[in-house]
Amino acid sequence: MLRNPYVFSLSLLNTWKILFVFLLSISMYSCQQNPAPETARQTEPEGTPASVWLKKDTLKIQLTDSLVGVTKERVYKDRTAKTVTYYFDNAPVDSADVSTYNGELINVSYRYFDPAQEVWNDIFIRQGEVFFVRHREWNKRPEAHSAREIFFYFQGGQLEYAKERYKVLGPENIPADLLWEPMLDYSRTLESAQSYLDRFWPTMRTLVEQKLASGE
Repeated sequence: MLRNPYVFSLSLLNTWKILFVFLLSISMYSCQQNPAPETARQTEPEGTPASVWLKKDTLKIQLTDSLVGVTKERVYKDRTAKTVTYYFDNAPVDSADVSTYNGELINVSYRYFDPAQEVWNDIFIRQGEVFFVRHREWNKRPEAHSAREIFFYFQGGQLEYAKERYKVLGPENIPADLLWEPMLDYSRTLESAQSYLDRFWPTMRTLVEQKLASGE
């Protein structure tokens, strides 16, 4: 008996469909097991992730916050503390407010301005070691109008913890609107955090210490 040519064609088509799905499944499984080297490199984290370096010790954070408060009290209210504004040539910033207490450097505050950005750094020092840094920045470019604030916490001169807040600003916003945002644990790499500190502070510290040593 002759086979219906329509049924035969349909059977052949189904066979090809099954074969195609089978080959596609093998190909997808192979890609999952052996990703392309370039893809693997792109997904690898760069630097030291926050899960490795971030040490959120609540007690240490509270003690540091208290010490920051004590330092501010000395800077603004203690008459024995001395604050001088130093001006610099060929420096990252034009000037810095430098506070000392009993001859010891306790606070350095400076601002950086350019048409695209403003940065405010407040450095807190005890017995020659930085223990806290407050970093604030305002990106003024219309296409990336935003504000950021980061608190850096140190133990023994080493960065151990940071928290931050960030806000995209609309045309009607001012940088102070950032203060309504919650502080969150810093989620990026140690190298990312360090880049905020390294931009100005190493050079500024050298210049400030030179000024203090000269007795100006």
